[in-house]
Amino acid sequence: MSRIAAVVERAFRRQQETNGVAVAYTRDAGGVGEASAPLTVVPTDETTETNTPGTTIARHETNERSYLVGAADLVLGGSATVPTRGDRITEAGTVWEVLPRGSEPAWKYLDQTRTVYLVRTKRVS
Repeated sequence: MSRIAAVVERAFRRQQETNGVAVAYTRDAGGVGEASAPLTVVPTDETTETNTPGTTIARHETNERSYLVGAADLVLGGSATVPTRGDRITEAGTVWEVLPRGSEPAWKYLDQTRTVYLVRTKRVS
């Protein structure tokens, strides 16, 4: 592992420790069931708050959310894998599906060392 990759890995693990949430990451296995793995991921805040002096805070929640996922952590059916459109992340009973957002891809590497995925999702239930 390069020095840069080690630094990115340590920073991501610190984020997992302080801001991580437990989820189930699931992929349809093509009609033969599902492959699923428990993961600790770092959700990004997809909530916007507007605070104008003298008014109440307006809160806007979207049906879209992104997650930071350790590339080494995403193992389904015993094999390391990359996120795939249609995969599902279940967090506290809410199901999010891996989908592109506008012209953005469903996922991308967050860093040049390919240590962390940025996974974009939309709420499906």
